[in-house]
Amino acid sequence: MNRYCCALATVDDTSTLAELTALIERRRRWKGQSVRAIHPFDRDDHALLQVVSRGEFQINGFRNRDLQSLLYSAPPKTRTEQRQRSAAIRRKLRLLRAHGLIHKRPRSHRYDVSRRGRFILSAILLAHRISVRQIAAIAA
Repeated sequence: MNRYCCALATVDDTSTLAELTALIERRRRWKGQSVRAIHPFDRDDHALLQVVSRGEFQINGFRNRDLQSLLYSAPPKTRTEQRQRSAAIRRKLRLLRAHGLIHKRPRSHRYDVSRRGRFILSAILLAHRISVRQIAAIAA
């Protein structure tokens, strides 16, 4: 319950969207390997960020299998396709972990959005939904 309340809480911060996205829009090294940048307004990366930030995952976390069912429209037809999808999601999870947006639960196959990740995801998803008219009203 505490995790759910934290997820719903709004945080007043003076950080700009550019400052927040600069943290994830750079290539990083994680566990000795180079990991690509996240492009939050690219269609594929944005879809991943939307799925990870869903409310039902705030309490119990999410698994590779959960993301597969949401990111792919149809179930896999063959065992090979199932393994390829699992590997693709594993690489996406590695990307999110390397940038500090999610962390793995100990002794589990589940992941949680980190506090920093929740803040960055909220800002990105809000910026994606806001209209130019609303931005102009805020600026005025």
